[in-house]
Amino acid sequence: MHTSTYTQQQAEPEQDHTSLYREAHQNLSATDYLQRRGISQEVAERFNLGYVESWRHPKAPTAPASPRLIIPTSPHSYLARDTRQELTEAQEKYCKSKVGTVRIFNAQALKAASKPIFIVEGEIDALSIIEAGGEAIATGSASNRRILLNLLAEQKPAQPLIIAMDNDEAGD
Repeated sequence: MHTSTYTQQQAEPEQDHTSLYREAHQNLSATDYLQRRGISQEVAERFNLGYVESWRHPKAPTAPASPRLIIPTSPHSYLARDTRQELTEAQEKYCKSKVGTVRIFNAQALKAASKPIFIVEGEIDALSIIEAGGEAIATGSASNRRILLNLLAEQKPAQPLIIAMDNDEAGD
């Protein structure tokens, strides 16, 4: 599994989600979300993507369950993205949920890439670039720029970086 290892300091031990990833990966064929987004099975395999039909956030076990694409960012963190095509305004607010300490998705590309690396906000954006033959990492949010800067201070990129944040106020 390709995941990031960079994180900010943690005071308490982090939960290992590897068993969830294995189970969710086995259920990936139960959703057409990746096909709708143009992500191949090959890329899904590379990043150990998975699917949980009735996912609940571990910190909100009484909240309504929803179908989620699971995108691992480390053994201890992941993004759970709602896969429904139609969402209410309230559902849209929680359509992307992070579990665990924020990690940079595909951070190992900084040392291993053989081509320029796109820096994007969203994990799906990074997966789309990778699908198209490029290389990309995702910050998970424009607000995680400090995490990215700390990572870049520790790990000089092997290739040039192309910053391609979202075209919104946060991305600016």
